[in-house]
Amino acid sequence: MFINIIILATLVLASISDIKNKTVPMWMIIIPGLVSLASSAYRIIFCIKDVTEIGYSLIPGLFLILIAFIARGAMGYGDGIMLMAVAPAFGVEKVCFGLMLALFLSAASSIILLIVKKAGRHTSLPFIPFLTIGLGGASIAFL
Repeated sequence: MFINIIILATLVLASISDIKNKTVPMWMIIIPGLVSLASSAYRIIFCIKDVTEIGYSLIPGLFLILIAFIARGAMGYGDGIMLMAVAPAFGVEKVCFGLMLALFLSAASSIILLIVKKAGRHTSLPFIPFLTIGLGGASIAFL
């Protein structure tokens, strides 16, 4: 759980950067990725998790990268890369639940912004804040 808190704290910083600058510095992806990698290595060495489970946790991030590729930049590649970086530390269940929650919250926010006419059809929203909330919610739900 301590590892998840460290990663979520870094995701909060990345969310602030994503909201302000519409970009996330590479160190904000590398640091949680290294923490996640170290956590995964520890769990594999001490037989707490299997390599296949960690591999499965990368699939939602690959899904986001595929969507970014298909959408030709309408969604950033950084969102999928960030999810892939932190996924092994959270596990496949939390990552899938967190991504579903993030997509739901993003869609709900988009609908609300469209209704109140604060955004148009082509307005881009930062996704890392929704991902942070989703993974935080998943961490609480799976205590």
